[in-house]
Amino acid sequence: MSVGVGVHQGPVILGYIGSDSRREYTVIGDVVNVAARLCGQAPASRVLASEPVAISVGDDEVVVEAKSELALKGRGETVSAWTLRRS
Repeated sequence: MSVGVGVHQGPVILGYIGSDSRREYTVIGDVVNVAARLCGQAPASRVLASEPVAISVGDDEVVVEAKSELALKGRGETVSAWTLRRS
């Protein structure tokens, strides 16, 4: 099975959400939404990373390629995304 991966970074809310009868441990927030949207746009076996992630990755382990501007659902402006691959 091949899947695409979306990666974004920033502050999130982490914790239990829901009632006593149906409680989940999860993360929520805009950062999570952007990562999920990037994941939905990532081709199989590829990693799409947002600008903050692309800037912070180590050059020894990851090669940053192919910048693109993506229109993500629920966002008014495009998001800069890069394809990452192992070096």
